[in-house]
Formats: sequence, structure tokens, C-alpha cells
Amino acid sequence: MSSDDEDFRSERTKYRHFGPKRKRLPYPSDNPEPENEQCLEVDQADDQGDHSASGSEEGFDENSQQDELQNASSDASTETQSGSESDWSEAIGHENAFEEGDENYDFDLFNEEEEDLIINQNLSDSDGGAEDSDDDDMNIDDGQNFNFDLQLLDRELDFSHSRTIRESLYLELALSIRHKQTYENLIDSFKTKNALYGSKFFPTSKKELWKALGRRRSGIQFHAYCSKCGAYINRKSRLVQNAECPDCEFSVPLSRASYFVTLSIRKQLEYFLSIPEVSNHLRYREERLKVLADAFEDILDGEAYKDIEIDGEKLVGSNNFSYSFSIDGCKPSKGSKTNIYPLFLRMNELSPQLRQKYMFLAACYVDVKEPNLTALLHPFVKEMNSLTRRGISWTRDAQLVISKFVPTCMCVDAQARAQVYNMAKHNSHFGCTYCTYYGVSSDTMRYPMFHQDLPPYEDRTHNGMKHDMIEAQMKVIRGEQNVSVRGHKGFTPLMALKYFDLQRGNAFDDLHNTYECATKYHTEIVIKDLPKLEPRMGEQIFLNTIDSRLENIKTPSCIARKPGTCPMKNRSQMHGTEWRNWLLYFGPICLHGLIAGRFIRTLEYLSYATYLLSQDVIHLDHVDMPRDLTIKYLEEFDDFGLEKSRLNVHTLQHAHTSVRNWGPIWAYSTFNFESLNHRIMQNITSPKGAINQIVNRHLISFSIELAMNDDQRISPEIKNMMKEILHKRRRSNTLQVGDHSYFLGRCTLRPPTDEEQRVLQQEGYNTVQLRVFKKMIIKGVTYTTANYVKEDSKSDDSTIYTFQNTFCTIQDFVSLIPQEGETVHGLLVLEHVMVRRPTPLFPIAKQICEVHPQNVGLLHFLRIDQVRSPVVKAPLLGSLFFIPLANLNEID
Repeated sequence: MSSDDEDFRSERTKYRHFGPKRKRLPYPSDNPEPENEQCLEVDQADDQGDHSASGSEEGFDENSQQDELQNASSDASTETQSGSESDWSEAIGHENAFEEGDENYDFDLFNEEEEDLIINQNLSDSDGGAEDSDDDDMNIDDGQNFNFDLQLLDRELDFSHSRTIRESLYLELALSIRHKQTYENLIDSFKTKNALYGSKFFPTSKKELWKALGRRRSGIQFHAYCSKCGAYINRKSRLVQNAECPDCEFSVPLSRASYFVTLSIRKQLEYFLSIPEVSNHLRYREERLKVLADAFEDILDGEAYKDIEIDGEKLVGSNNFSYSFSIDGCKPSKGSKTNIYPLFLRMNELSPQLRQKYMFLAACYVDVKEPNLTALLHPFVKEMNSLTRRGISWTRDAQLVISKFVPTCMCVDAQARAQVYNMAKHNSHFGCTYCTYYGVSSDTMRYPMFHQDLPPYEDRTHNGMKHDMIEAQMKVIRGEQNVSVRGHKGFTPLMALKYFDLQRGNAFDDLHNTYECATKYHTEIVIKDLPKLEPRMGEQIFLNTIDSRLENIKTPSCIARKPGTCPMKNRSQMHGTEWRNWLLYFGPICLHGLIAGRFIRTLEYLSYATYLLSQDVIHLDHVDMPRDLTIKYLEEFDDFGLEKSRLNVHTLQHAHTSVRNWGPIWAYSTFNFESLNHRIMQNITSPKGAINQIVNRHLISFSIELAMNDDQRISPEIKNMMKEILHKRRRSNTLQVGDHSYFLGRCTLRPPTDEEQRVLQQEGYNTVQLRVFKKMIIKGVTYTTANYVKEDSKSDDSTIYTFQNTFCTIQDFVSLIPQEGETVHGLLVLEHVMVRRPTPLFPIAKQICEVHPQNVGLLHFLRIDQVRSPVVKAPLLGSLFFIPLANLNEID
């Protein structure tokens, strides 16, 4: 063999040993040899868990699970294949190994990198001169390279008559959204299908597409606003020649006027309520199971919600519903100058998971300039008042009913809140929208807890705010300049929104106020200004110590942004969820021993107060405790200096009021609406006509989301396929065992051990066989056994917190096969022994619990409904700390 041959062989052997390991795919052949190999079933359960699961039944195949339990052979799955699938499997066959003097060499025709390596090597060999022989060339049969000579391809297509045009249309739309296709691509795909089917089943132009989707009936309207002052002008259809501003009298032709768009909420709700399954979803208010009767567990438990009456009738038990709404700005990209402000609303009577799925887009503003948000509220208030007065007629439980809709609260950040209420900004006197706090001038406006120049203040009321707005508006009419009556500068459209309480409806915002502002600002003070315990410790060593502690923390997989992923030196790039996790779970632990204990205590006050307000179950006697903790936090925060006192820090003392009115802060947090902003930005594929792209694709996405979950006209197979396309969910071997609870993966059938038998008998269960699983989804959250967790993994789903206030490590998920009675599902767990609660290291942040690292209690059996939440595991200086997640609704 020549030296060139040896170099070529060593090069490709090197690639085979160290290159990417890819499965060699079979290649079509006209004369396949018969195969006798059995089909191996592949367990497609995701090793890292599906964090987006919310209890819907996508991709579930209980038949395959039962086949495993009966030890059916893998040949049975082969027999269930359709005729076309079996033809393809027979036609493809296995490719013969490529031989060139080395019978062990496998050449992968589909490995493009290996193919390029061989081709490049051949080119370099051919440059060597005339002594290169033809034997050195790759001898590949050109007849086997993409010639489409497979006889199976000439078989006539046999279309299924059980599928409808609606199902095929939804599948094509799902593919276009998943792959961000243009309308031209979508129309071309429809034309191709029409040619295949031999008939025009699908639209062949954009106009026909809009007609098929009912775009004209969706109630899309354009509204003109002043490009100079941002004031609302009128609906475009009511303008004749020019758009003239009623405030500044600036006038422009209609072709050059600025517009924002509104979508009819009535039309969207009518379509939503026309789906039969929606009626069952709206029973959540009456049928939900509470942990404690008098606890705050959702927005439906708030005192303000219970006080709402429509025509003398309470909301609970009626056919009337409520909504909350939000306005928040975003940009298509980091460097973009364009501002996008969508106005969303959602129904509070749906379950928390469905509220997130079914959000209604009421208006959308797209422009380079910042908007005047009161302009967006004019058409919104008018339409929502119509829904309050006349309601919507729809069929519920085979009866025609009329449902009216009333507002509960508004979820916006501080900047938007001042605009919506037409109030002074944060750098002015009376800048707080919750109280009449005057403020202290010190270079700019400051908001200390105590100050000698600070006059008394009180919480605002609905009637008081309305009175101040009227008084301010009268001054504006008289021509006075720089009007401000206790912060109010005039009217706001929200004054006309029926049943909306200006004071109670001003809900607290935890995302921007607590996490992205107060927590971030406090952390900056700790890093930059506070003295360290070790005087010689520089800032870089200080941050590196924090990073090393963060990297040792293991979180559940539902926390996507892992601690330590973003180093503290890059904290300016941290998102709201990361600041939330830092405050609730990581901060006090990572700062222990680095700064004085009194400074950690200050952070603990805020940490525990926010944790209590964010819990899934807030005890009635715990509502006032966060107020006391926050007051102590603000008192100690004043020690940092007057110049550190900001409005967002002052506003923290009003959080407990929102909890009394509307329940836990996660129920109306702007976290819920931020994810919708991300989807809005994904809908833009071109800067031209961005507002049309947002509206059209949102309506299509909303229709598809509703169809693949609740539309009975779509078959289950098509629904599952749509879910796999849009959400990339491919679960197999799943078994539903309750509401939003599923066993995942393969199961093992075995008898219980003596210890397990003893534990089960103590619970009153007698069984001779156990079906054992290693992975499970409970209430949309993934859990695994301790053996399933890898040592070097940043995620750990094997530790749980129970409603009995205990910490347990999961050993197995089991399904009991009792000798008598129904099948029972649960968990076999080892209970951890707590050192003390609260722990001496963190006496104020009582959510941080210290457990014995090695001392684990006896085996226990838990029912699925006893599992409360997953746990964050944080080691520190030889100790181990567990922190249960506050709730399961604010996961990443």
C-alpha cells in the first residue's frame, strides 16, 4: 500500500474515532434483502424533563404502556404499522458496509463532514501527479445516489377520507408558525396540495386565506393618534381627509397619520365561548379544590374579588366573569428603536395554566416614539363597557346564557402606571400611585421611610383619586400650567371603566418593582458600597466567591436559568427570573460570611416577606406578617443613606394590600404577560408592516392553540401532531394517573421488598406487585427518582416538599396493584431530618431550612396529592440547606 493510501486511511480512521458519533441510516435499494431483526422500542422520555408541561394530554400512548406491562414482544408493535409504513421499512433495508481493503470500515453516506473529508483527501491525492492510480479513487455506484429509481415511489397515493380540510389547514398553519414561514411559502404549499388532491381544497392567494380564516369578522380596526403629542384622535374609518388632534390641533393627511390597531374582544370571546370544551374550563371557579378554606390561593380568594357585584349578583356562582389587563413595552431586538406596546387581557375564571394559554390581544402600538398609553385605553374602555352592559350570549350546558365581563386589576410597571393614571412621574412630589407620600427633595426626589421634613401621608382611595382627577382637569380647562393635585394631572380613561376601582385595581407588580428594581439595586449596594468582613477582599474575589457558591446549588429543572450561568460580574445581563431566584433562594446563602450579619439580616427581611406573598397557599394570619417584615426592611434600608431611597423601594410596603385584594402576587404578576411579549416579537419577520404581522399571526396562533386543545372537530391524532410541531413534545410510554399527573418512561414490574411491604401495610395497602417508574409529572412539574439524577447535573428533581412541611427524597414512583380495590398511585420516599427551623444561620428567612446531610429517616409512602413543590438544594460550609419553591405558577 502506498504512503498516500496510509495517510488517507489514518485520516479517516482518526475521524471515525474522534468525530461525532452518528447513527448510520439505511439507504433505499430496489432489491432489499429480507430482514428478520426485531424492532427495538426507543424510550423517548426526555432526560431533562419538559418544563412547559401544564397537564394537557399531548403525545400520550397508554396502549404502549399496557403492552409493556404485559411483556408483549416488540414484534407486536411492528404488526400495528400501516401497509405503507411496512412497505417503506422493507424497501429501505440495510446498506452493505463499504469495503476498500478494510472490512471493518463503515462509510456513512449521510455524514456530510466525513464525505467532505474524503473528497478533500482525494483532491489532494489527485494533485500528486500522474503516478496516482485509478485504484485510489472512491468507487461509489452513481446509480445509488439520489436517482429516485425506487419502485415504491411509483405507487399511487391513497388519501384518507377520514381527514377534513380543517385538519389539514390547521396542520399547515402550525408548520408555518413553527418554522416562521412567509405567507408566500404557505400559499405555495397549499397550491402543491391542491395539485396532489386534484381539486382546489385550499386557498391559493392571501385574500382567499383571510377569507378561510374569517379575518374580516375578527374586528380589526385602526385608530389615529397625534404623532406630535400622542393624544387619541378617532377611528380611521370615521375620518374623512385629515387627522386633527383635539389637544394640540396638529393636523396631517390620513395617508401620513399614525395609527395603532385594536382587535375586537367581543369577537374573540364569542369565538372562545363557542368551543364546547370551554364551558368545562370555566367551572374552575366553583370546582377547584382548596388546600385551606380561608387561605389566599388564587385571585378568586381576594377580598376585592369577592366584593364584586353585577346587578346585585356576586360573581361566584353566576354566569358572569372577570378579567385583568396589562400594558407593557418591548422591542423587536436589542438594537431596535421601534417600540411595541401590546394590551393583553385574560379571564380570571380559567385555571392558572389556561389563563396563560388563552390571552386576548386588545390593542397594539408600534412606533419609534414612546406612546401616550391613555390613547390605547380609549377604544379599550369603550368596548369593555359594552361587554359589561350587554354581555355575550352563548350556550352553556345546553342553555342560552348571557355573560357579562368586569375588570379586576391592572398589571403594569411603575412607568406605565403613572401614564395610565395620568399622574406625576417618580421624580416628582406625590409620585407614588398607592399613597399620598410627598417625597423629599435631595438633588432628585427621594423616598425614605422616615425623615424630619416628611409630612404625614395615607393610602389613596377610589373616591379620593377620582376627586383629585376632576379637580386637576378643571385647572387644565382653565388654562393653568403644570397642574398637579396630589400627583394627578387630569382625567384618565380608566375613570369611565365600569366596576373598576382606581385604588384596588392598581395591583402590585413584583417583576419590575421587587426583582428587577429593588432586589437588583440592593445587590448593587452590597457589592459596591458595603464593607466586607475580610478587609483585603477585593470586589473580584468577592464576586468569585459568590459564583463558586452559586455553581454548587442544584435547582429543579423547572428553573431554566441555572445559578452561576450568568456570573455576578455580568449581573447587568440578568433577567427578572434570575433576580427572583436570587432574592428568594440564593442571596442570603451566597452572602453568608462575606458581609456583616446585620446587612444579611436586612436582605432576609425582604426575602422572606416576598416569599410569603408569592406562596401558592397564603394563610390568613400570614398576610399581615409580610407588611411588618417590609417595614423593618425599609427602616434598615434608610441606614444606607437618603440618596439610596428610591420610589421602587418605598412601594414595597404596599404589596400586602394587593394580596388581600387579589390573592398571591403571582396571580396578577407581569411575569404572566412578559412571555406574551416574547411571542409578539417572534411574529415579526420583516420591519415593513410589523403591526399587521403581529395581529394576523396572533389571531392564527390563538386559533391553533384553541383548536389543538379544545376543538372537538379536530381528531386526537391531528391534535397530538400539532402539539409536537409547535411545542416539540415527543413523549412516549406515558400513563395518566390523575389531573395533570403522569408516569413517564418504562415501568418495571416487581414484588415489593419487605420494608416496602411494611410501609404499604401501615397505609392500609396490601399488594403483591408494584409497577415502578423513574420519572413523573405532577401538576405540570417534572420529578425524578434519586438514582435518575446525574452527579454532575445542575438540575435535581428528586427532592420534594410536602403539605406536611417535610422534605423527602424520591426513591420510586409506584403504582400499586392491590388484591382488592382500585389501583393506587404514589411515591416511595425517604424523609430528611431537619436540624432546626428556622435555622440559626438565617433566623429571619424561614424558608431556608437546614437538614442533616447524611441523616435520612425511614421509608414512607406518599400519595400524589401530598406533594407540594420541588426543592432547591444549597450546600454551604459543610451544611445542607433546602428551600422549597414558593409556587408552581411562576416557574421559568
